[in-house]
Amino acid sequence: MDESVTLQKILEAAREEFLAKGFPSASLCNIVKTAGVTTGAFYGYYKSKEELFDALVGGQYEYVINRYKEAHESFARLPIEEQPAQLGKRSEGCMNDILLHAFEHKEEYRLLL
Repeated sequence: MDESVTLQKILEAAREEFLAKGFPSASLCNIVKTAGVTTGAFYGYYKSKEELFDALVGGQYEYVINRYKEAHESFARLPIEEQPAQLGKRSEGCMNDILLHAFEHKEEYRLLL
């Protein structure tokens, strides 16, 4: 089996398993069985269930954290007298960006939430 096909099957099986059972109850045995690969093949791609989950949602998680940090730091750099007037505007902009990103990556956000 082609490596990219194997990887895609693992990711798809993991997405299904995590969505159905949540991270704590998701089973690596079920994931490899659904993907049609051996446990050894799985470990050729990922070291753990945590690493697999990160492969699915890590980019989206990082986006949220980085966007929040960026908004917070940008707000903190404002002169103190401008902060009260800018708080709502800055918060709204950050939240809108995160929501648009979530809309573009619905499945990953479902896993995160």
